[in-house]
Amino acid sequence: MKKSFCFFWLIFLYSFSFGQTNLFIKTDLEVPLITQHENFQIPLIINNNFFQTVKENKLCDFVVSIPFFDQSELMLNLESYNAFTNDFQLLRSTQSGIVYDNYQPDIQSYRIIGDDISGSLSFMKNVLVGVIKFNNNVYEIIHIENDLYILYDVNKSTVDSNFTCQTDTEDVNFQFDNQPQSMGGGMECVEMGIEIDFYTYNEFGQNCYDAVEWSLALLAGVSEVYMSELQDENGVSMVFLQARYINVWEIVDNYEPLNDCGDMLDEMPNYWTVPPFNEFYAQTDLVHLFSRKNANGGIAWVSALCQGSFSGANGFGVTSGLNTNLTYSYPSNTPYSYNLSYLGHEIGHNFGSSHTHNCNWNADVSLNFPGGAIDGCADVEGNCNSPLNPPNEVWQQSVGTIMSYCDFNIGISLEFHPIVESQALIPGILNANCFTSGCDPLETSCESSVYGCTDEIAENFNPQANIDDSSCEYIFGCTSLNADNFNPNATQDDGSCICSGEIDLFLETDYYSNEINWELLNGEDQVLYGGGDYTQGGEIISETYCLAEGCYDFNIYDSWGDGISSDTNAGDFEPNFYIFFDNNYLVQMTDLDFGSESLNEFCLVICNADLDNDGVCDEDEIFGCTDNLYLEFNINATEDDGSCLTLIIEGCTDVNACNYDENANIDNDNCEYPSEGLDCNNNCLSDINNDNICDIFGCLNSDACNYNSLANIEDDSCEFSELNYDCNGNCIVETDCNGNCGGNAELDDCGICNGDNTVCLGCIDIFACNYDLEAIINDDSCEYPITNFDCEGNCILAIDCFGVCGGISLLDECGECGGSGPLEFYDCDGVCISDIDNDGICDQIDNCFEDYNPNQIDIDNDGYGDECSCQNVNIIGESNAESVGYEVYTLSNSIDNMIAWEVIGGDIVWNSATETSIGVQWLEIGQGSIIITQFYGINETCEVTLDINVLPSSTNLLENSYSEKKLILITDLLGRSINTSDEKKYIIRVYDDGSVEKIYKFNY
Repeated sequence: MKKSFCFFWLIFLYSFSFGQTNLFIKTDLEVPLITQHENFQIPLIINNNFFQTVKENKLCDFVVSIPFFDQSELMLNLESYNAFTNDFQLLRSTQSGIVYDNYQPDIQSYRIIGDDISGSLSFMKNVLVGVIKFNNNVYEIIHIENDLYILYDVNKSTVDSNFTCQTDTEDVNFQFDNQPQSMGGGMECVEMGIEIDFYTYNEFGQNCYDAVEWSLALLAGVSEVYMSELQDENGVSMVFLQARYINVWEIVDNYEPLNDCGDMLDEMPNYWTVPPFNEFYAQTDLVHLFSRKNANGGIAWVSALCQGSFSGANGFGVTSGLNTNLTYSYPSNTPYSYNLSYLGHEIGHNFGSSHTHNCNWNADVSLNFPGGAIDGCADVEGNCNSPLNPPNEVWQQSVGTIMSYCDFNIGISLEFHPIVESQALIPGILNANCFTSGCDPLETSCESSVYGCTDEIAENFNPQANIDDSSCEYIFGCTSLNADNFNPNATQDDGSCICSGEIDLFLETDYYSNEINWELLNGEDQVLYGGGDYTQGGEIISETYCLAEGCYDFNIYDSWGDGISSDTNAGDFEPNFYIFFDNNYLVQMTDLDFGSESLNEFCLVICNADLDNDGVCDEDEIFGCTDNLYLEFNINATEDDGSCLTLIIEGCTDVNACNYDENANIDNDNCEYPSEGLDCNNNCLSDINNDNICDIFGCLNSDACNYNSLANIEDDSCEFSELNYDCNGNCIVETDCNGNCGGNAELDDCGICNGDNTVCLGCIDIFACNYDLEAIINDDSCEYPITNFDCEGNCILAIDCFGVCGGISLLDECGECGGSGPLEFYDCDGVCISDIDNDGICDQIDNCFEDYNPNQIDIDNDGYGDECSCQNVNIIGESNAESVGYEVYTLSNSIDNMIAWEVIGGDIVWNSATETSIGVQWLEIGQGSIIITQFYGINETCEVTLDINVLPSSTNLLENSYSEKKLILITDLLGRSINTSDEKKYIIRVYDDGSVEKIYKFNY
């Protein structure tokens, strides 16, 4: 049964719920060369997470981005469509007959929508195949291996198109002109039957389902071409191809011995026009054989639509030599898009088109086409002149259109020539009477789905999304804090971390590993790593950690107190621990029995390089003379640079000394000098007065800076210090703020030397709005905010419900500002919060909250309503009565509760329905009782009892029978007052002697 088709137009939904996703990223990985030059192809890595999201969630409409040529990005607006009907049926022709397989195709296809761009992407089981038509060029996405793909220019492929068509269209005459045609409304659905021969089945390793998916991928691509090319004047696609049946031959078929597509075409009716295939044929508009066998190209009947409805012999087509691989397969590498061109060509014949080099095309004034053959890419079919080749007319195209042979060694366009569309294909669609308007709708749940990034740490996290579409965008980088290339902005670690401070920590415990725990702390005593709570039996910890340069503590604790010294070992080696870095041990175990703890401090120095392994980083090396026996020795040098030249010779280096050593280059502080006035031989240097006392010239003024206490001859050499200074140039008085020794300049209050205290005036109150951080002296200029407001006029307290800043008014429970809330026990509407008996009185104040008593009657004022309480009442009457005597008892007051009388030791001889009284005749001598039971509430009762002392009768009955007695009361059987004139009823007569008569009155 055919169903109507409907695309889900979710552009509006998409704009709010779905973000652009990078379907591929460009890669530098080496890929095979499948084009004439590497500039015509781009290696890509697929976003496999998004691929899986598409497969799992059956996405409807979305946008993806792919890398494109010239360092650009190509945005693809994708719209989902199915290349198979909802009632699709897989037929498997087996040795046992036809198997009706319930297989549901896995392929998900998407049409590319946009101006100057079209094409399709099909998401297969594990790979993607795609064709993109952009700016009149055809590009293809082909899978190479794993997640590696290539986007390439099809017409630069190393494989040329060499398909030939065996269809003879020489005698085809077009009965339709090229005038605009109009459709009856909606897209026409062509439901196809696809046949896959035994040869092709074997090409897929006898995997029926792989063959089916392959054929649907081809049909999906062809269908998109027809949708994009054949559109009405409003730009609405006119036709859509879907597979209704696919028959796979899993046994040798009649096509097996045939090696020509024409013979295979002739064989097709022998299957499809007889049982059981004729039933399937009747439900299709076209049947096509997809074959991998090279059988001289393709062939199809022209104008062959709708023949299945009458079991016609011409509703068929064959395309052979199809490439079975949707992925890279050296050396064939036939582009997938070639298959689309070949299939589209043969199906175009079925729709009613001949070849473009046919002579019977009508003239088209809009294209200045005079009629005849459209191109001369092959010998013309018919009697007409051939157009020049290469093309030189406006109606000709430089790249081969689908119904032409112009693709040979030139390239394909995956387009129909406009004359072919207007004179053959569109009329063929409009004149077919078997199509269904519309195709089957997609089974998706787009309306309830919001696609987007659901990872909160991603840059484009979408809180509204409920299905992750793998569009999350992260800042990739190294997230390890101590790594050399740590990126604090990164949200996703990309494995790029480079750690110069990578240490190896090793700990092998003894058998009692359950006693051990350890920790690695940084210089701030923060635990970076640790372990413990191990299972007894031994444990080996071998970890690698990335540390920054600095000092650390590696501490091991043993709860038993014997370290890891147990004689029982868990492994093949002795217990041990160490920390290893850059071929050096930073920590080494020195004692197995370290007691309760082993505290090991170590420092990590990270070098870019230490080529000489001297423990000094190359970048920290100081070059110089490192030999302290040489004069050039540099105590800071770590690397000798050959500058040691002068050997150190110690001695006296002062030429004025008596023991001056001219070879010495280092003074050893052992210089010897002559006494004052003597030379080195103790001879006087001067003795002017010949007194045999050596003359010593110098300053004899003791106040002079150069006073010489040994001098005996003044030589006027005395030197004196400047004013305010000592002989060493030190100021011996106070220095003023200008630095003048003994000066009088002073700092003002602002800290300015010789200032006038004006530069630091201002508001010095930190709570003032104009507080001056630089001010020191208050100038009374402080400005303060209004109470409850800050300096910008913003309220700094809560604003109450009246809008008052700092106000105390609040919304009460009823939303009234400053209100007192609802009355106790009532809600804001004045309705009781709890009113079980629905009497309008809230249960908390209802004197009978389970009994309906809106009037709250409480006669006895005991706080309990009469409806639910025992009312206060007494029984009034004679408490001493004689046996067989008659007494009347009544209630002390009227009550609302229902009552019941009960007498013990006597009989109730009358009672009244209107009065609270009864008449009792006492019978048994002794103790008697009168009991009234009140009924109230829900099955509640209470009793009031009057005890009666029943005495023997004092009346002589015999005597009494003759005495007069007086009638005191007449009632009916229920104790009610009666009209004595009424007839035909029982009456009760009560006399003053206690006797009672029961009489049936006929006439009173």
